[in-house]
Amino acid sequence: MTAIINRHIGDHFFPQHAGLTFGKQKISHMKINKTWHLKHPMPPNPTTDQRIEWHIAHQQNCSCRKIPGKLAEEMKKRGIKITT
Repeated sequence: MTAIINRHIGDHFFPQHAGLTFGKQKISHMKINKTWHLKHPMPPNPTTDQRIEWHIAHQQNCSCRKIPGKLAEEMKKRGIKITT
């Protein structure tokens, strides 16, 4: 069973867990860096390069979610290291 609550912050929505799962990932605790997210929105219609750049910065500044699977695969193909 999946329970996801959308949390509105400024003009952005961020999924927050309700104690069960987030997509296919089991959740123990998610912390969102609200300040970072408000200052660093994903560009509209981002290219793959922009998505990679944003997710690398996101990974260094926020622990609210992992890099999406398909993007992680693309990063691995390009030799870009993903830390967890």
